Amino acid sequence: MPFPPRRRTRRAVLALAAVLSLAAGTVTRAGAQAPAASPPGDAASGAPAAGGTTITLLGVGPGPMVSRERNGIATLLTAGGRHYLVDAGIGATRQLAAAGLEPTDVSAVLLTHLHDDHTADLPALLSFRATAGLFPGAPPRLRLLGPPGVAAYAAAAGRLIGVSGAIRQAEARAEGPGAGAQNRGGSNRGRSSQGGARAGTDGLEVVTLRPGAAYDDGTIRVTAVENTHYSGRGVRRPAGAVSLSLRIEAGGRAITFTGDTGPSRDVERLARGSDVLVAEMVSDDDSDLPPGFTPAQAQRGHLSPRRVGELAAAAGVGMVVLSHYTRATEADLRSIAAVFPGRVVAGRDLMRF
Repeated sequence: MPFPPRRRTRRAVLALAAVLSLAAGTVTRAGAQAPAASPPGDAASGAPAAGGTTITLLGVGPGPMVSRERNGIATLLTAGGRHYLVDAGIGATRQLAAAGLEPTDVSAVLLTHLHDDHTADLPALLSFRATAGLFPGAPPRLRLLGPPGVAAYAAAAGRLIGVSGAIRQAEARAEGPGAGAQNRGGSNRGRSSQGGARAGTDGLEVVTLRPGAAYDDGTIRVTAVENTHYSGRGVRRPAGAVSLSLRIEAGGRAITFTGDTGPSRDVERLARGSDVLVAEMVSDDDSDLPPGFTPAQAQRGHLSPRRVGELAAAAGVGMVVLSHYTRATEADLRSIAAVFPGRVVAGRDLMRF
């Protein structure tokens, strides 16, 4: 069926759902109830808080297994009226809708690494954007930033969603003037008859982020370092595979995303002075491990609760937001608090900061 027009009533319902979710509050270091992470109103509807930079946890679920309670790892950063998606785990596209946004509202996607639990929903996001592009008012160009290998991933995603793209293009042409790309007064650039494969990633600009590199689009500045997610586990990785931690500076705030990592001096330096540290965590008694991995291996390539606290304390961050974790018990939170005196929030889907 054709891509549906935007319906403000639908957005209003989704925004209300987000407000109700946020109203439940957050869990802090001692497990006490804290005020909601963001007030209702503009922040809950997907717009940034007045003049500020906001973080929305679209999904905080663990990986690589799928959680029944939470969506896959994905975080929305909104700054200067633009929306940036950091990682795109399963459910990210649906959670954008829950935050009051469309796939076409995203300006850029930043991937910390190319494991499936961090990328599973990227093809869906690209596909729905491509479908929207067949109709008048084509979406703006999308940037995809990620570690080495991201270009190959984008090309493969384009082939996957090109199957649907070819069908959608044919339907759009059949619907007559105003429906398809061919009817948009010359906006047919880059489209071809190659089975719709190119159409799936038309308007996509791929940027490879290498360790030590910085990226600045005028709204956000991104600095990347290689972390120890791959090297810390003693597992042989494909040649060239890199896992990144990212520091994003925008609107006077600095937010560091650990991605998946074990202890790392480079990540500590990257996070130094950050207002917010969005940190993954593998609990000391975590039983949801990938097949074939022992707890010891998982701890070398991930952050235990105490390691989260040590990183936050050494980097002097303002607060810690736990994301991409299976559970955060009272003991886990006490373990962080023993070495980090600042605020710690165990993130939940659709929390806003």
